[in-house]
Amino acid sequence: AECRSILKCLRPLSHAPREVYQALAEKAVQAILGFRPRTFFDVLSFCFWHRDSKAEFFDCLFAETGPFLARLRDLHPICVAHALESLSRPQRPPCTRVFREASRALLGRLGELDRAS
Repeated sequence: AECRSILKCLRPLSHAPREVYQALAEKAVQAILGFRPRTFFDVLSFCFWHRDSKAEFFDCLFAETGPFLARLRDLHPICVAHALESLSRPQRPPCTRVFREASRALLGRLGELDRAS
């Protein structure tokens, strides 16, 4: 709840220290590491970031050396799909490497996306 509030407060600011966004990106990945959702909606209600969070947050989350790519193989496939959906918003520049790496990570785990399994 605190991270969600911080991101909301940062939205109207024209500038905030990058370290704040980096810490929030680390916290985001830590929060979903052990999470085992059954549906996409589970992730939507669990994650503290929003589609309209500042681009700086997503820049830190999906950076080449950022926490998302570093822990990608440890994340549940539904959590990865949610993150990619967040990344695919029109106001964000495309991040081909993130999509490519996520595809590779998910390739052998597609069965985990089936709620019946």
